Amino acid sequence: MITLLTNVTNNAEPAKHLLKAAPLSYKQQYLQASLDGYHAAFAFSLVFAVIGVVLTFFLKDHDHEMHTKGISSDDFKNKGGDAA
Repeated sequence: MITLLTNVTNNAEPAKHLLKAAPLSYKQQYLQASLDGYHAAFAFSLVFAVIGVVLTFFLKDHDHEMHTKGISSDDFKNKGGDAA
């Protein structure tokens, strides 16, 4: 993500000659370029987060039946106490 931030910032930064000609304008444009880089990195990470959340709905616990094999419904009512 640092690479994305750096690439976007470097591509959007103002020309170097503007630093001597209009330093305040250069500062403002460079600040905007930095913010554009942060926005791109945040959007990229947000896409991965959304993909991760969506994928969690497709996960299934295939071992669930193995964990409850041999346990009656009465055992669940006792909540860990003696079943007898």
